Amino acid sequence: MTNTYLSIATTLAVYTIMVKISERLKNPLANPLFWSSVLMIPLVYLLRIPYETYFTATTPFDLLLLLATVSLAVPLDKNMELLKKNVVPILGGVLVGVVISLGTIILFSKLLSIDRDLIIALLPKSITTGMAIPLIDEIRGYSAITALSVIITGVSGAVMGPNLFKALRIDDSVAIGVAMGTTSHVAGTAIAYEMGEVEGSIASLCIALTGIITIIAFPLALHLL
Repeated sequence: MTNTYLSIATTLAVYTIMVKISERLKNPLANPLFWSSVLMIPLVYLLRIPYETYFTATTPFDLLLLLATVSLAVPLDKNMELLKKNVVPILGGVLVGVVISLGTIILFSKLLSIDRDLIIALLPKSITTGMAIPLIDEIRGYSAITALSVIITGVSGAVMGPNLFKALRIDDSVAIGVAMGTTSHVAGTAIAYEMGEVEGSIASLCIALTGIITIIAFPLALHLL
């Protein structure tokens, strides 16, 4: 029981500290989710908390993550007309993004002869953790690797996205929203909201669409490995 309370308290403390640091630095590289995960790995070891105990104790946080993901859809109602007008480019962008995401992983698995179980864990890297982990858990895969790959993908997109848009002179709100939501899920969507409400709303929608399409395409991707 002590380890359970210690797991919860330590996780909350580390995450709170990282959020404060992120707010002060205002830099995508200071992503609190990523750095909290990095710090918790040695802390769990040093505090001698069994992994099974830590995993069970922090399971309620998964529910909170799901609720936070759903809450991103709230601003969609304000921009519903814009979404209806751009349904084709939005769906097209998401489909292309999913194909590229899954396709590159499959291609690298063929070229580099990477372990199949590792590749499976990497397949859902471009969808939010709340969807990716249950998907991998369903087939008893390496969910820890999946979680890490999702975080790295999100942070990478959040960091590189704005600079890439400037370099390529992309200023279309719909295009930016689709790109951020499709490739870097929640982390990218948070940055998209900083760029504008339209960008953020479309990115929120793309998180859901990318997750649904990826889950549907997942069995086919497994077959191609």
